[in-house]
Amino acid sequence: VKLTVLEMDEKTETLQIEITGADIDFDRVRDALQVFGASLHSIDEVEVDSRPEPAA
Repeated sequence: VKLTVLEMDEKTETLQIEITGADIDFDRVRDALQVFGASLHSIDEVEVDSRPEPAA
């Protein structure tokens, strides 16, 4: 997880969060943000790496 503060003012902070890894549970990420009072405004990029499953 990489967290970057993009902007700060008296009442809010704008952050960029980069999460990398396999099988990221988006619902858990969104719920965790909400617990801290944050809100998700946009998803700017999604990268998917799909590989064929090995033959049995």
